[in-house]
Amino acid sequence: MTNMREKIADIIGKQTFMDSPSFVADAILAALPDMIAPLVWVEKEGHFYSNGYGYSLILFGDGYLVDSDNLSLGHRYTLEQAQAAANTHHRAAIMAA
Repeated sequence: MTNMREKIADIIGKQTFMDSPSFVADAILAALPDMIAPLVWVEKEGHFYSNGYGYSLILFGDGYLVDSDNLSLGHRYTLEQAQAAANTHHRAAIMAA
């Protein structure tokens, strides 16, 4: 797995001298969300918690309640859907910062 620096260098290396600086910046910004590592989950009594990021997936009825530091992100029917929702929120929060 390549690190963020290598990925950005690869994007820059693929540009030509005809590409504008804003085109290169847009290419880097478009690639950034995929460079954010997914959350790591720890299971405890049927619930899942992200390590140090404040996300929890609480088993409830027919699926999982997804929370981020006590902010409800909704209900998902499978663990995979719940984890994907939390990762999407996590990436958006990092990109907004």
